[in-house]
Amino acid sequence: MALASFAAGACMSTSQRRTTTMKKRDPKRNATIERIAKEILWLETLDSRGRDRLEFHELGVSSIRAALEAAYEAGKQAKK
Repeated sequence: MALASFAAGACMSTSQRRTTTMKKRDPKRNATIERIAKEILWLETLDSRGRDRLEFHELGVSSIRAALEAAYEAGKQAKK
């Protein structure tokens, strides 16, 4: 069974696997990730749009640090 899942995943692009994985997660987690991406990283969407110019972004280290800190804090709050 696991081998079949792996084989099916191997046929998918990275963006397809990422999108499929995101959809399987709980809605509250997705909302938190989307909020961090929009508010801190200024990303319009985390969905694959099939064009490099729409999917690759230059981000400053301070923005990445802020996003990681926000994700860490969200994880701490979720455990409470």
